[in-house]
Amino acid sequence: MLTLLITAILLCAAATIAADWRQRRPPFYLLKPLTTLLLIGLLWLAPLEQGERYRLGLTLAFVFCLAGDIALMSRTRAAFIGGLLLFLVGHLLMISTLLPAAGAPPPWLLLPLAAALWLLQRLWSRLGRLRPAVIAYLLALLGVLAAAAARDAALASAATQAALIGAGLFALSDAVLAWRRFVHDPPWGQAATLSTYYLGLLGLALSA
Repeated sequence: MLTLLITAILLCAAATIAADWRQRRPPFYLLKPLTTLLLIGLLWLAPLEQGERYRLGLTLAFVFCLAGDIALMSRTRAAFIGGLLLFLVGHLLMISTLLPAAGAPPPWLLLPLAAALWLLQRLWSRLGRLRPAVIAYLLALLGVLAAAAARDAALASAATQAALIGAGLFALSDAVLAWRRFVHDPPWGQAATLSTYYLGLLGLALSA
């Protein structure tokens, strides 16, 4: 059953990317939130290793990500800001879920911190009034990655490694999205954003 669900998630994610690539809006609007709903289902069908609180925390985080998915379907500025806020709440829920069993953050976290500062420097002149929101968003993304890395350092299990990989892909997806929004949107940009996003959520779901 679990293998079938993971296969369905991957197929649905691939169909979402294909629908967006071909600019087929109605299938895209259906498949994008459906993929996230399947990931929420995976949280509840996968063997429970990290405890009920962990699963509930990730479920709430995924629900806010689902709401952010829906908001970002619109290309308006208001929808973009709303999507940012919804995902920000999702990030904070992920941090609060990952932190209780965390150890000391590993030194390699300085690398994504440097990458985030470089990205912020490149975006700065283009952000305007969005600067406070984007700074908060980047800090939350780094917080998710740091919390996942610290949890893995403390527990060092297959589940915590899945969470760490998932958090890394999740952060990469948002970095690509920010670049596309404010600097340059290449033809493959949305495919890169969605593929890393769904694989990131899959890693986090499997960590439960």
